[in-house]
Amino acid sequence: MGDSVSDDQYESCVPVTSFLTNGPILVPEDSVSIHDADEEIFLIYTALQGLPSQDQANLRGLGFLDSKRDVVELRFNLTGLVAQPSVSAASRKGKKKQAPREITQSVEYQLLQDKTALRSRKGDTGSVVWKASIDFGRFVLQEHKFPSARSLFDSGKLKHCHVLELGAGTGLLSLIFSPLVQRYTVTDTADLVGLIQKNVKHSYPGWPNISEGSPGANIAVESLDWIELQTCSHAGRKRLLTNIPAPIDVLLVVDCIYHPNLVPPLLAAIDHLSTPDHTQVLVLSELRSEEVLREFLEGWMNITGWNIWHIGGDLLQDQHYVLWVGQKQSPSDS
Repeated sequence: MGDSVSDDQYESCVPVTSFLTNGPILVPEDSVSIHDADEEIFLIYTALQGLPSQDQANLRGLGFLDSKRDVVELRFNLTGLVAQPSVSAASRKGKKKQAPREITQSVEYQLLQDKTALRSRKGDTGSVVWKASIDFGRFVLQEHKFPSARSLFDSGKLKHCHVLELGAGTGLLSLIFSPLVQRYTVTDTADLVGLIQKNVKHSYPGWPNISEGSPGANIAVESLDWIELQTCSHAGRKRLLTNIPAPIDVLLVVDCIYHPNLVPPLLAAIDHLSTPDHTQVLVLSELRSEEVLREFLEGWMNITGWNIWHIGGDLLQDQHYVLWVGQKQSPSDS
């Protein structure tokens, strides 16, 4: 995962003067508020073109992990430094202070895929695991196991949050985030709800009929079609969102920007689901089509009230992604 643009390339941009309000996402001080979509996109793709040729060759199209397997096994090896056990004053005499030691912890997940749907159902891309979800999931787990002063999330606040994910696909991030939050609502189109439910049940046997407080009990799987949400009446929207409690504290949009026809309904969903001065929106996208990404960012910035930041510094480590965080202001604050 990575910051796609070096700080000096943003010297003409306005630096962040405040953090997002009320929520668990921490915007590093070297992030910048975006005021010009064309400049943002230009800088991102200029940095991408500056990568070594072998890295440019690794651009991955739609970024599937492996569309030929029915089951994908994922193993995250998380490495960090821990302090050595303390010793008594007497035993410390004449000894140098011990340096922290490196340890590795592993976390494993098993995900079911629907490789047949990928080939037979027009427009289906969520029935297999995408690399962006794996990379972001690894980042979240690493940060949780070995927190640092430059964490993206305040874990103390996150554990009290309702997180909703749009376009969740196989549901990997619901399995990663559920132990870290109060409620996790995982959404996608009706065609994919069954696959997500199978994966949640596979990791948490008995779900959804498990006791409150048990692992996985805080995961809710809901059908949510952005196009339907955009085009239906006010009464229709209320019906679509009956099972989704408000407010949403964090709205996750991970690798959902790839088809120009889906940009307007995705933006409408983000705007409709966000409570001003409260919901924090995290958008992570792999760098594919420059035109589609520009259309998304321009459209987001053109919706009244939104403040959007490019997450900067060395928080992430892969220039094939961009990470934006947004929050909408209420009219009285604008």
